[in-house]
Formats: sequence, structure tokens, C-alpha cells
Amino acid sequence: MDTSRDEVRMQAVAATLRAERAASGLTQKEVAGRARMPTITYTRYENAARRPTVIQVMAIADALGLTFTAFARKVDDREAQLTAVATQQDVDLAADQAPGLTDDERLRLEHPDDEVL
Repeated sequence: MDTSRDEVRMQAVAATLRAERAASGLTQKEVAGRARMPTITYTRYENAARRPTVIQVMAIADALGLTFTAFARKVDDREAQLTAVATQQDVDLAADQAPGLTDDERLRLEHPDDEVL
């Protein structure tokens, strides 16, 4: 797997864990206890400092009142958001590094998949 994609995916898992825990009103300690793991382990997952196994994700999802499938969908959605933001940042950086771009060139850079008529 591409390292940058793997990093984005880890960030998506971590962000989803934080969001779902906040939405449930639980503390890290409470989620960890419900998922039967040490609090420090769960905290590392939320901070993207450690990768959970599928079994651990299933236990955490259950602790948060979600099915594994629902949690995975939320992670996929978050990953898409993070990827879109990263892509836009890359476009912005490229545009900033090429200040002499015409408007047409900038549009092509910002929308590479669009056909230019």
C-alpha cells in the first residue's frame, strides 16, 4: 500500500474514533474499558500513533454503539474528505510555486479531469 495513502487512512480512523467518541459522550477510558483494552492503547489509536487490528476496530465500534460496517463507512467518508483536502492543498501549493500561470493554466491544474473546450 502506498505510504501516503496508509497515513491518510490512519488519520481517517483516528479522526473517526475521536468524532464518534465525542458524539457518544464517552471518555477515552470508558471506550477502552468497553472495548476491553488498555486506555493508552485506545488513546494511541485516536492519535494515529498505533494501528488497530480488525478485531480491535470491531470491539471499539461495538463500544461506540456502531456496527463494524457503519464504522468502516464513516472511516471511508473521512478518508475521502482528507484526500480531497490534501489534493486541494497540493494544487494550491503548485499554483503558488508557479505564479506566472495564466487563468486557463490554473484552471487546468485545479481541474485536471475536466475537458478543456
